[in-house]
Amino acid sequence: MQNVMTADVKEKCSWNGAADNSVNSIWILSLFGTAIGAGILFLPITAGLMGFIPLLCLTLLLAPATYLAHYFLTEFILTSKLSQAQLTTTVAEHFGERFGRIFNWLFFFSIFPILLIYGIGLTNTINNLMINQLGYPPCPRWLLSLGISSVLSLIILFGSQLMLRVCTWVTYPLIIFMFGISVYLIPHWNASTFFSEMAITPSIKNMWLFLPLFIFSFNHSPAISKFASAMKNHYQSDALRKSRFVLLTSNTIMQFFVLFFVVSCILALTPSEMLLAKQQNISVLSFFANKLNLPFFTLIGSFVALTAIFSSFLGHYFGAFEGLKSIVATTVCPRYSQVQPKRVNGLIHLMIFLSVWTVSTLNPNILTMISTLCGPFIAFILFILPSIALLKFSQNNPTKKRLLVFSLGIGMLTALTSMTYLMN
Repeated sequence: MQNVMTADVKEKCSWNGAADNSVNSIWILSLFGTAIGAGILFLPITAGLMGFIPLLCLTLLLAPATYLAHYFLTEFILTSKLSQAQLTTTVAEHFGERFGRIFNWLFFFSIFPILLIYGIGLTNTINNLMINQLGYPPCPRWLLSLGISSVLSLIILFGSQLMLRVCTWVTYPLIIFMFGISVYLIPHWNASTFFSEMAITPSIKNMWLFLPLFIFSFNHSPAISKFASAMKNHYQSDALRKSRFVLLTSNTIMQFFVLFFVVSCILALTPSEMLLAKQQNISVLSFFANKLNLPFFTLIGSFVALTAIFSSFLGHYFGAFEGLKSIVATTVCPRYSQVQPKRVNGLIHLMIFLSVWTVSTLNPNILTMISTLCGPFIAFILFILPSIALLKFSQNNPTKKRLLVFSLGIGMLTALTSMTYLMN
């Protein structure tokens, strides 16, 4: 009897261990996939324009900062007493309903500009593919952006779940391709790039621009609410410790792959080529497709760039739609939202469509938009808010208090960077 009970306990422990490993692995890959998207396709351009020494110093500073920020954001959500807590509900729980409604606006504006950026990126990537790879004559930009925005809207309305599932699975080939292209570019490396005049006397403007772009490229805060909720439901009182392991593992893998990709791209480009890529407002994969003129790389690189931007667009569209819907339902016209929900949904879809079409036609610089529009909101949600909220719980833990102050400082510096660009 004792042997039977022992075997039963061992079997349960074995199953629990397997379930824990499965949950951890799924979330490591999910957080990795959330961050590895369109943002990193623009990171090498700005990083290369900055120079090697500033790149190394800022990476050593920002790599641990991004991990700490996501960890503190997870801890902040786990402080909620609700079993299915989300970031917005946790904010309302800690700071009151009035600030919760204000935070809904901040959360919306942290997502909506990113959606516009991906609309521009899709238009530029398809335009570059049509002209440089397929040999088609240039299409009027307003017409091309209208066609792309219309197709995206139809996909959102009728087939979004299927396309989002397909794009999620394509994330893994994207990771493999990124590593493959990093290795493939090694014979094209030119170390003189890091010893040019630009690298020795880097532009202060480019260094400032790197802060919000780096944080944007590694940002996986949209998935943190679901991640924290899943950890809480599965591990309960041990959720924070398990979350620390998952976040540390995913961030370590993520930063290795991305930084290897960034350095490999930088060493394969000259400073003049980086400036040209920035002026053309295209991703680094699109630029390499034009430069190397290899049919296989051209097709695969363009496909991966389009898929990465498209999957990011879909993910942020849902967030922007739900955020705006929540604002309308709680602040703008709550009674009309209850009486005519379908009409309100249609108006929200129309507003997003017109915004994406207009901004894609105007074609503002993507890197500038990341710094000026995305930077302050991401800095507030990811760094500033959880640091301030958790500081009151860490009075008896001086080490954690210093880490929170460090995270708060990075967030304020990033927000200051964005405001500096707006004033200029």
